[in-house]
Order: sequence, then C-alpha cells, then structure tokens
Amino acid sequence: MCVFMCMLVCVFVRCNPAHSRWFHTGDVAIWTTDGQLKIVDRLKNLVKLRGGEYVALEAMEATYAQSVFVDGKKGGIMCYADGDMDKPIALVQVRCNSANKCDAQSSS
Repeated sequence: MCVFMCMLVCVFVRCNPAHSRWFHTGDVAIWTTDGQLKIVDRLKNLVKLRGGEYVALEAMEATYAQSVFVDGKKGGIMCYADGDMDKPIALVQVRCNSANKCDAQSSS
C-alpha cells in the first residue's frame, strides 16, 4: 500500500513539499465492495513463488503447528519458500505416537 504524502505530512518528516513523495507502508490491502480500504497482510510476511502466487509462511506454520502429527516440544514445524520454487516446503518434527497410530490404522 502506498500513501501520497501531502504538504502537512512533509512538514513533519522535513521533506520539500515541492517534491512530495509516496510512502510505502508495507501493508497489503484490498478495496472492499463498499469502497473501503482493508489491510489484509504485511508484505514482509509474504513470499512470491515462481508462478506468481504469494504465500504467508507464518500463517502456514501457525496452521500446521496445530496438527496432531507435529511435535511442538521437540521442534515443531518450519515452512520455507523463495522465488525459485513452485511450492513451499515444510520441515516437521513428527510426533511419533500419532504417526504410528495412523500407520497402524491404514495397514489394517
């Protein structure tokens, strides 16, 4: 989200009003159907994948950390992605008893 700095704001940040500037907030925002601006995320928390899709790694970690298969006491989960990847990856410390129960149920 970019905000155009008016002359009043320029006085406080000591910039030349003749050279007004755009201020980058670091927020990701959308316009709602009723014309309001809604902030939906922070840009620093998003990673753009090779296909152009943005993923929020912190949100992924928070969601997957709640799984019965993730052992939060021994390391939990770490999600990673960068612009050269098609999909994000996750490194997981598995809770063995939950994984063993699942394996036993699928084998029978």
